Order: sequence, then C-alpha cells, then structure tokens
Amino acid sequence: MAQSLTRDEASFAEQLPFHDIMDGVVFLNNGQVEVGVEIRSINTLLLSSAELDSLNATLTNVLRHAVPQDERMRLLIEATPIRQSILQRYQRGLDTDHPSARLLTVNKVRSLDNTRKEGNLVEYRFYVTCTLSPQRKRKRTQSYSPAEMTKMLEKAHILRNKLYTTFKDAGFAPIPLLNQGIFETMYRWFNPDARFGDIPDYEAPEVHLPKEVLKEMPHLAPPTLRSQVVNSDLIRRWNNLRVSDYYLQMLSMGSLPVGYTYTGLIGHLLSMPKLFWLCIDFCHEPYGKTVRALMNQARRLYSATTMRGGFTDYSDPS
Repeated sequence: MAQSLTRDEASFAEQLPFHDIMDGVVFLNNGQVEVGVEIRSINTLLLSSAELDSLNATLTNVLRHAVPQDERMRLLIEATPIRQSILQRYQRGLDTDHPSARLLTVNKVRSLDNTRKEGNLVEYRFYVTCTLSPQRKRKRTQSYSPAEMTKMLEKAHILRNKLYTTFKDAGFAPIPLLNQGIFETMYRWFNPDARFGDIPDYEAPEVHLPKEVLKEMPHLAPPTLRSQVVNSDLIRRWNNLRVSDYYLQMLSMGSLPVGYTYTGLIGHLLSMPKLFWLCIDFCHEPYGKTVRALMNQARRLYSATTMRGGFTDYSDPS
C-alpha cells in the first residue's frame, strides 16, 4: 500500500520547477520556457559621468524592450572560486624555457590553486535568464504537442537572440547558454561542493517511456534532468539548511528599498567575503495594467484636490 511522505521526507528533486532542457531552452513544469546568456561585467571604476549615464540608459532599454510583457528576467551573480582553466591559461601565458623562471611560475600557479581551493581566490560570473509563457494557459506538467514544441522553441530562440544582441550592443560580450552551460549553472547552484571540481556532462534522455511502463518497471527509467542536477544530501532543520558539507544562509527582499539608487550600489553586496549567489528578478508588468493603475491614482488625486474646503491640518478628535 502506497504511503504519502511528509514534507521533510519527500524527494527534493520532485519539488524542482524545471522539467527538461532542449536546444538551449529550459522547459518548466508550469508550461513556461526559459533561456539565458552569460555576460561579462563592465568595469565602471574609470568611466566618466556621461559614460555611466549612457550605460544606465542602455540597461533601462534592455529592461523595457528586451523583456516581453508579463515575463520575468533574472540576473544571477555567482561569487565562486576562480576556474582552474583560467589558472592554466595564465600558466601557459608565462611559459618560458628558463628553468628558474619556469620553477617560479609553477610554484606561483600552485600557490594560486591552493588559495582557490580555500575559497579565497574568487571570480564573479553573471547570468541573465528570461521566461517565455505560452499563449494559452496550461495545466501543470501538461506536455506539448510536436507542433507546439517546435513553435515554442522558435519563439524561445528569438528571445535568446534578442537578449544576445541587446547585451552585445551594450558591450557586455554575452555568451549564449546552451544545454551544457545551463546544466553546469544548475549543478553549481544545487551542489555547492561542485565549485571546486569537475561537473559531469548532461545526459539528455533519448527515450521517453509511458507512465504505465515506468510504473511496472521503474528500473527502465532514464536519468532525468532533476535527478542529474540534485547530487547532494539536503538536510533541513528549523533554523538552518545544510547541503553536503555547507550550511546555507538566505536573505530575501520582496520589495525595492526606500530612497534613491546609485551607480555601484550592488558593490556593497559583492564585497561580502563569502561564496554566494545574488539573485535579482525584474518582472515586466503589462502596460495596460500599469496604465490603468496610474489613471485610477490620478482620478483619486484629482478628486482630493477638487474637494470643497481644500486641505487642512485639522484632525477631528472623534
């Protein structure tokens, strides 16, 4: 007899919102798809005020025109140990035939690698993802027909190309995230210890068996995206969350801070001496909904200003 599991005993993989990756497009359980690019940050330390204003206008243009209405763009900033391939490229750039210089290079690279393994030599990687919703609402986990799948992939590729072109024109040197790039980003998110080692290749399922067959013979089930991504033990307690050998701390801010923002504001967060992920979501509300809200607010303000007797500081004690 089947027995339902409690929240603490249920499989973590079953709670993940994504279903599969195909042609660089992530299919989510709610029917949406998501695409992304990796961008290189721009050093704004030596930019003039005019250049900073131009950069700000470019980013505003990205938010207004590159993100479709009623969709969500997400900026992920990963503070992670510097990749070993970068140290290897650095070592090849210092290659020399002089034995003493070669010995110094090897020792220096070894020292940098030890510092990297301790988490004290980090790099910042920036990812931008954007969702795309189907035209009609779909039931959760409802599959696409072949025709719908082809059409959704085409729209997703157009959106990714739009993000790529927009960020390229802005000077961010974007790199499209394809199947393996998306999988590696997910893998490092859910497996903190993977930042210091190699990440396996994503094995796309080649055969999709019916549920009836899998229920009778579960051993025939191929590895899914969720089962490949979640490769760490997760322990949840009332006051902490532990993944592998790491205790995780999370801070969520649901609304914008009060006051004005300024260039470099996010630098205070990036300067934290920790390995972390910083996630910023931008939801592009539909124009019609926003305009109606502003018109309603304008009507209330107009009614208040045209009231007989005008404004007064008097407060009725009753």
